[in-house]
Parts: sequence; structure tokens; C-alpha cells
Amino acid sequence: MPFFTYALLVANIVVFFYEIQVERSGSQRDFILWLHRWAVVPRELFRDPGPAGLIPFLKATFLHGGVLHLPGDMLFLW
Repeated sequence: MPFFTYALLVANIVVFFYEIQVERSGSQRDFILWLHRWAVVPRELFRDPGPAGLIPFLKATFLHGGVLHLPGDMLFLW
């Protein structure tokens, strides 16, 4: 039984619904600041070239761009 895969599926779905909640609850500026914190910002990728530089990629793995993006990714993961 692929427990890790199921855990990733659930984590992605939970983060997506949280992302929607953040987008709808605050101002557009708040949502952009939230995305800046959790998404990959290209100009900041090379500030820390060590292992900590990979953290933005791990955080951004759980973000999805829309209602059709999430099911497509989850189907591919499954």
C-alpha cells in the first residue's frame, strides 16, 4: 500500500484549499506576500547556494496554480 503517495496526495489537497482560503480572505497584497513567502522566487534562489537553497523548491512543490492544475498533478502522482 503506497502510504507515502497517499500522504502526498492529501498534503497537496490540504495546502491547495488553504491557498484558496488565503487568497479569498485577505487583500490581493496579502496573497502576493503569502506567495512570495511560500513559492519559488527566481531572484532569491541563489542567495543561499547550500542545502538550504533547496527549501524553496520543497515548499513550492505543494502550491498549485488553479482548479485544473491540482487534479492533473494528483492524477500524475497517483
